[in-house]
Amino acid sequence: MNMNWKNIYRGFFMGVSDIVPGVSGGTIAVLLGIYDRLIASINGLFSKEWKRHLGFLIPLGIGAGLALFSLSHLMEWLIDTYPVPTFYTFIGLIIGVLPFLFHESGAKNNFKLIHYILLVLGIIILVLLPEAQGEGKAIVERTIDVYITLFFAGFLASAAMILPGISGSFILLIMGVYLTVINGLKELDIPVILTVGFGILIGLLTMSKVINYFLTHYRTATFALIIGLVIGSVFVIYPGMPTGLIMWIISIATFVTGLLIAYLLGRIEY
Repeated sequence: MNMNWKNIYRGFFMGVSDIVPGVSGGTIAVLLGIYDRLIASINGLFSKEWKRHLGFLIPLGIGAGLALFSLSHLMEWLIDTYPVPTFYTFIGLIIGVLPFLFHESGAKNNFKLIHYILLVLGIIILVLLPEAQGEGKAIVERTIDVYITLFFAGFLASAAMILPGISGSFILLIMGVYLTVINGLKELDIPVILTVGFGILIGLLTMSKVINYFLTHYRTATFALIIGLVIGSVFVIYPGMPTGLIMWIISIATFVTGLLIAYLLGRIEY
């Protein structure tokens, strides 16, 4: 089996983004130029070329796992302590992805009125999502209902993870289990990790087939909707205006940092 070890760092960036509510690992996959291959590899796990696809996915999973387990503490602390500059970093990153998305879709030559309508629809879908309310604290009880909720949360979150613009963590917040999952990662709560992980696995296998179909048969239209979702995700994570001169300076600096990260990663991959 030929492993694509370069995917470890790609998976790491995807894992970091999936920790943050409002930021999608699928968006980072587009920036890194591997989105089509990611969908095709997940979709092809049960094909005759499963070894080749597994060689692509395993290093990606290792990188994502390293990010989730090593940075969950840090990201939670940054979001709790410095939410405005932290989210401005990711807003810069998301906006920095857009030129690569337009390039990938061939928007200049391929977009027609219907594609712009789909783009606007993608924005509206994200803007109209219900506001996620933090659940306050992690769920301590371990009833069958809790595990069923965690499984379906993982299933829905995984579908969001591979759709650029829709955040898996945001779905977990909406379902009221985000802190439970983050706490499970920090404390290595095996039952929680396995339950959510199984839901994510089933969700990835299911959703990849749907996305692969639309990318194959309606590529330009699919990318138009994806671009709308990515633009809409800015509204989802927008933390408001900074307060005070120092916070303005820090937020502008982190925003520019996000743009630079997107530009550099895009240049490297494209």
